[in-house]
Amino acid sequence: AHAARGWSEEYLGRNDAAEAHYWRALTLDPNDRYALLGLARLYSASNRETQAAAVLRDALTRHPRERWFHDTLGTLAYRQGDLAGAE
Repeated sequence: AHAARGWSEEYLGRNDAAEAHYWRALTLDPNDRYALLGLARLYSASNRETQAAAVLRDALTRHPRERWFHDTLGTLAYRQGDLAGAE
């Protein structure tokens, strides 16, 4: 529920509230895919690429076969000009 609320807050432009809900969701379940993805997306959109990459690397250790995290990390690398990393 907290991850879903985070996504809602994020899409409403309330980034501080969204981040708080994502962290609450991860406190309750550190493996919550939706909270991990939302937090990484929020950080990336807020030009906090280092934090976004850290969240995505953590997510990939928890969910190595989850396509969302690979795609998002590739997009982040592409935006930073790391074409080999993006591939």
